Amino acid sequence: STALGCPKNGMMYAQVITEGYILKVTNYGELEQYNTDISGNYINCSEISQSNINSDFNFVKKYNLEETEKITLFTNILVIFFYCLVTKIIN
Repeated sequence: STALGCPKNGMMYAQVITEGYILKVTNYGELEQYNTDISGNYINCSEISQSNINSDFNFVKKYNLEETEKITLFTNILVIFFYCLVTKIIN
């Protein structure tokens, strides 16, 4: 996906094959991982992993789904379709 292998909690990414590289670097004794695409865009996966651990993302709370009886999740389809489907189920 466009998350380059390191999705951040609460974010949505285009589900496309993204070619790139994984760079593992030791920085002052700490291992850091950077993922890049072939265009040179990069993200620090180590920072994202740490922020995901500390995040309190709650999908049910964020979208007021406390009284929702059923949520159907379809994978391997366009994010736009998923958004429209969830919006339709909620409304």
